[in-house]
Amino acid sequence: MLDQVVAGTRTQGYLLWRGRRALTVPRTLSRQNRFKSAARLMTARGWPVVVRQTGGAVAPLSPGLLNVAMAFTDGGMHPPSIENTYRAFCAPLIAALASMGISASCGPVAGSFCDGNFNLVVDGRKVAGTAMRWRRRNGHAGTAVLAHAVVLCAEDLPALISATNSFQTRCGLTAQLKVDSHVALSVLCPHLNSATLYQTAARELTDTIEGFLADRPHP
Repeated sequence: MLDQVVAGTRTQGYLLWRGRRALTVPRTLSRQNRFKSAARLMTARGWPVVVRQTGGAVAPLSPGLLNVAMAFTDGGMHPPSIENTYRAFCAPLIAALASMGISASCGPVAGSFCDGNFNLVVDGRKVAGTAMRWRRRNGHAGTAVLAHAVVLCAEDLPALISATNSFQTRCGLTAQLKVDSHVALSVLCPHLNSATLYQTAARELTDTIEGFLADRPHP
């Protein structure tokens, strides 16, 4: 999607999906001396390590998480504003959670994976993380943006955090994540079983994302 927005063959798009277990890491971490041995060990334990193009820190993936990706242009802002674009991206995600009876906001959460100012936070605990990648458009106005969010749905948080901490320790990183810094939608919506939870979250996210993209200016 990002390549197509860069090339001008499309103006926007989105995807929702769930994936297999993995630990995603920024390219800078892959250059550390202990990275290869730590990655081999975690892969043997069922947590393959994938190098991603965005920055930040180690971020886990698993079938219990719902991934959201959007590709769009920055609307021709001069200069482009990363903060404003993050807030615009988070707005439909927050609206989707609100439709499920969950009040979320943006902010950092100490002890959470890949912490940043644009986590989605519920009562001081992280329910989703976000990241972005920006690229210039070839011969077209504006900048292409790939925005990604990973939403904790029906996840075994202790296992997720334990795997992430184990990998970080073996890479020589001192920061340790805390289970209590995170919360899953399954905890926030205990009346929904797992299958219904994913269906509901996907439906609400689709509705708010399509509304967001429909309202975006196209340079």
